[in-house]
Amino acid sequence: MITIDIYSRTPIYQQIVDGIKRQILLGILQEGQQIASVREFSGDAGVNPNTVSKAYLELERLGILVGAAGKGYFVSPGAYTRLREKTVAEEKKAFLDASRQLMQNGITESQLTDWLRELFSEGGNQV
Repeated sequence: MITIDIYSRTPIYQQIVDGIKRQILLGILQEGQQIASVREFSGDAGVNPNTVSKAYLELERLGILVGAAGKGYFVSPGAYTRLREKTVAEEKKAFLDASRQLMQNGITESQLTDWLRELFSEGGNQV
């Protein structure tokens, strides 16, 4: 189940979108798998059905879900791969931006390399 934080600055529909994406990336939801109906999700999460519908429509627009009239929503074929590629690209950009900022503040290539070695020696290559 996706946890909704009503006090978060992130809109509830976006929390649902992000939660479903995360479940797909973690393998909790598989490609082709049917997800909870709008009514079921809204009842379980205690949120307005219109909010859930907005989230599902956004996921459909992004190609993550496929809606089937009268049957509900399903995780689209290729959703995992698309999400993984997009996530890796976004994280790479964030990593490079942060590294550039560190270098502008005097951190050397050698120091960055040492930090990466330290990360991997601590088991940073594990999830």
